[in-house]
Amino acid sequence: MFASKAARRKNHLIYSVCSFAFSAVLMIPAQAADYNISPQNLDAALNELARQGNLQLVFDPSAVRDLQSPGVQGDLDPAQAVRQVLAGTDLTYTYNGKDAIVIRKKEAATTSKDQRPQSDGRDLRSATVAEYQKTDDGLTEIVVTATRQAVSVNKVPISITAITQEGMDIRGLKQIDDIARITPGINFERNSFAGLGNRTQISIRGIESQVGASTTGIYIDETPIQTRNAGYTSTSVFPAVFDLARVEVLRGPQGTLFGSGSEGGTIRFITPEPDLNTYSGYGRAEIASTKHGNASYEAGAAVGGPIVDDRVGFRVSAFYRRDGGWIDRVNRLTGAVVDDRQNSKQSVVMRAALTFAPNDNLRITPSIYFQDLHSDGGDAYWEQLSDASTGRFRSGNALAAPSSDKFFLPALKINYDFGSFELVSNTSYLDRDAKAYPDYTQFVRSVTTGQSYPLIPGEYSKGYFLDKQKGLTEEIRLQSTNSEARLNWVVGVFYNRTRQLDLEVIESPFFPQIVFDTFGMDYIDIFGTPLGAMDSVYTDEQKTVDKQIAAFGQVDYSITDKLKATVGLRYAKVDFSFKSRNEGSFAGVGLNSGQQSEKPLTPKFGLSYQVDPGNMIYASAAKGFRPGGAQRTPPSSCAADLAALNITRPPDTYKADSVWSYEVGAKNRLFGDHVQLNTSAFWIDWSSIQQLVLLTNCGQSFVGNLGKAVSKGFDLALDIRASDSLMLSISGGYTNAEYKKTIMSGPSVIALKGNAISQISPWVASFSAQYDFSVVGHDAYVRGNYDYRSKGPKPNPAVFGVDPMLFQRPQTHFISARAGVEFGNANLSLFVDNLLDADKQLSRSRDTTVSTLITGTTFRPRTIGLTLSYRQ
Repeated sequence: MFASKAARRKNHLIYSVCSFAFSAVLMIPAQAADYNISPQNLDAALNELARQGNLQLVFDPSAVRDLQSPGVQGDLDPAQAVRQVLAGTDLTYTYNGKDAIVIRKKEAATTSKDQRPQSDGRDLRSATVAEYQKTDDGLTEIVVTATRQAVSVNKVPISITAITQEGMDIRGLKQIDDIARITPGINFERNSFAGLGNRTQISIRGIESQVGASTTGIYIDETPIQTRNAGYTSTSVFPAVFDLARVEVLRGPQGTLFGSGSEGGTIRFITPEPDLNTYSGYGRAEIASTKHGNASYEAGAAVGGPIVDDRVGFRVSAFYRRDGGWIDRVNRLTGAVVDDRQNSKQSVVMRAALTFAPNDNLRITPSIYFQDLHSDGGDAYWEQLSDASTGRFRSGNALAAPSSDKFFLPALKINYDFGSFELVSNTSYLDRDAKAYPDYTQFVRSVTTGQSYPLIPGEYSKGYFLDKQKGLTEEIRLQSTNSEARLNWVVGVFYNRTRQLDLEVIESPFFPQIVFDTFGMDYIDIFGTPLGAMDSVYTDEQKTVDKQIAAFGQVDYSITDKLKATVGLRYAKVDFSFKSRNEGSFAGVGLNSGQQSEKPLTPKFGLSYQVDPGNMIYASAAKGFRPGGAQRTPPSSCAADLAALNITRPPDTYKADSVWSYEVGAKNRLFGDHVQLNTSAFWIDWSSIQQLVLLTNCGQSFVGNLGKAVSKGFDLALDIRASDSLMLSISGGYTNAEYKKTIMSGPSVIALKGNAISQISPWVASFSAQYDFSVVGHDAYVRGNYDYRSKGPKPNPAVFGVDPMLFQRPQTHFISARAGVEFGNANLSLFVDNLLDADKQLSRSRDTTVSTLITGTTFRPRTIGLTLSYRQ
C-alpha cells in the first residue's frame, strides 16, 4: 500500500545552480500473469495479487477491513485480475496516471491530483516504508519488509522508524545527522579530531562504544558497510540522502536476521530498483546561505524505466552537493585569516542498476554505487579565539586538515519466485579508500611539553591517515511469500570477509628540537627510540581481517487468528586477526600480531496479538552480539599511565560482548484512522562491554571488557491528521544506559556503578506541523519542525581517564521551517534551518589533561535557502 494525498507535495526535480531535464513515458502495467489466489480476506488477497502480478496497488486499509475476496484464478491481465479480486465488494479501481492501481470505494473512484497516491518506484514486495501520510479518509499505511516479509507496518512487532525520499525532502533531511536528529533512540555525532571533519559515532538505544566492531549495523540495500574502529584512523561512512527509496531504522538488536554489528540496532539505506513497466524521474537542486558562512548548493537527477517491457529495466542517478564552510582558520597570534571558512565539504554520488527478467519468476539486478566525500577541515573551533554571541568561530590550527572518503559498491541481486516461497541471493564487494591529513602540531607539543602552542618558527607536526576497507559479502536465503499464511519463515546463510588496512603516521621534523629546547637533553636519551621514516614520531600500521560465516532462520506462526509467535536463531563462526607494525619515539619499535575467534548463538523470541486490524501489542526477547578482537601493546611512553592502573600492559585480546534485549510495544490506529500511535519500552542487559580506556598522559588508549551495563527506556511516534489541511507529528524517547557495577584496576576506577556509559542526552523529542492550503490555484504548504535534546549526564572525574575539564552536554533546541508551492510535478520551497541561530556548545575536548587549548563544536548557524524539486 502506498501513500496518498499528502504525498502530492513530495514530487521533485531541480533546476538551480545548474540545469537539467528529463522526460518520462508513463505506462500502465498491462502484462498478463497466471494467478492462483484462493478465497480469503481482501487485505491478504490484494497483497498476494500484487506479488503474483508484480503490480503496485494503492489502497486505504480502512476500506478493505473485514471484507472477503472470492480469489483470482487464471491467466489474466491486471484489470481482469483486479475486477475478480474485488468482486462482491463496494470497491472499484482506477489507474493513478502513473505506475499504480488505486483501489477505492465506488463513490470515491474519481481521482484528482490531490488524491493520487505516490509510489517509490518499487513493486509491493520491495516497498519497505513505515511512514504514515494523509488521505481523504485518514492515515494510509505502507507495507514494510523489515522482517524480510511484505507485511503491513501495523503488523510488524518491532520498533521501526522509516522515511521515504519524499518524506525526507519535505522535512529537509539532507544527511544522516538530520535523520538522527528526528529519530528517537539514535545518537549521532561528528567528532573533530586534530582539525579533521570526518569522524563519526552512532549508536541506538544507548549501546555505544568507540572501539572494536560497530554496535550499529549500517546497510546499503543488503550490504553491511560499517567499519571496525582500529585506532584513530577508521570511522564509519554513511551514504548521501539522494534517490533513496527509504531509510529504515530498526531499534534493538537484530542479531537473527542481520547478525553481528547490529547489537543496538540497524540502519538501512534502501535504493530504488529498476522498474520494468514504467518510466520515472526524480531530481532536486538547492542553494542556501549560512550566517557568516559560504553558500551551499546541490544538484542531482535520477531516471529509470523499461528498456524492454517486462524484461529489462534500468535506474541511474548522479548527485553533487557542497556545504559551505563557516569556521575560519586564523593565525593564532595575529588573528589574520589564513584559510577563509575552511570547514567546507563536498559530496559526489553516482549509482546505476539494471534489472533482467528472463521470465516471470526470475529477476537479476546488477548495480554499482559510488560515493566520494571530501572535507576541507573539521567543525571544531578554538574557544579562546571564538565568540559564539557574535557568530565568530575560529580555529588556530597551524595546518589545514583535509580528508577524503571514497568507495565503490558493486552488487548482484538475484530473485527467483517459486510461488509459495522465493530465493534471494545478494553478492557484493565494498572497496573503500579513506585518507586524512590531521594537524598534530598542537598535540605533539602538548604530549611532549605539557603546553600546546608551537614556539619554533615554522614548527609543525603533520599526520597521514589511511583506511582501506575491502569486504566481500554473500547472503542466500529462502523465504515464504504469503505474509497472511499461518506459517511464515525465512532461512539463509551469510558470509563476509573484510580486510582493513589502517595506517597512522605523525611526521614531526621539529620534535628533536622541541625536546632539547624544553629539557636540554637529546630526545633519544628520554624516549629511547629514534624517529621513524618520514621523521615520524609515531607510526602505527594495522592490518586486520574479519571473517564471518553464519546460518540463520526465523519462523512466525499464527497460533490463532490474532496470536502469533516468533522464533529465530542465528549461529555464526567469527574470526578476527591482526598484524601491526610500529616505529617512532612515541610508538616504539615493534611487530605485533594476534587473533580471536567466537561461535555466537543469537536467538529471538516474540509474541504479538492483533487485537483488531488496526491495533497490535507485542513482546520480544532477542540477543545481540559483537565480536571481540586483539590489540597491540602501548608504547613505553605510556608506562606511567599503565602503572596508575596497576598493570604493565593491557590484555592482548578482548572478548566479545553481547546484549539481551526485552521489549514490549503497541501499534494503534485510532479515531477512524486519523491517529497512528506506536510505542515501545525496552530493557537491555549488556555484558562484557568493550570500551575505551584512555591513557591521557601519553595520548594513547586500549580496549577492555568493562563489566556489565543496563540500558532502559521507551520511544513513541504519534501522527495525527487533525483536519483535511493540518497534519501533526510527535516522536520522542528516553534512554538511560549506565554501568551496573564498579570495575577497579589497582587503585583506579575504570567503570563506576550508576555512571552513564556515554554522554548522550537521555530525553529526546521532535515535533512537526504541516498546514496545506491553496494559492492562486496551486497547492501550497507551510511546515515547522522543533527538535529537543535534554542535558547529558555529568562526566565523573573519579573515573580513570575522564578529563575534569569535560562538560555536561547542554539542553538544546533546534527549529526549522519550510514553505512551498507546487507547480504540476515541481515543488519550489523556501526553508530556514536553525531558525533561532542556536549556538550551544555540543562538545568540548583537548589533547591531554594538562593542555590549555580547548576546542568545541556547535550547530551550523542559521541557514536560509531555496529548494526546487521534481518527481515524475
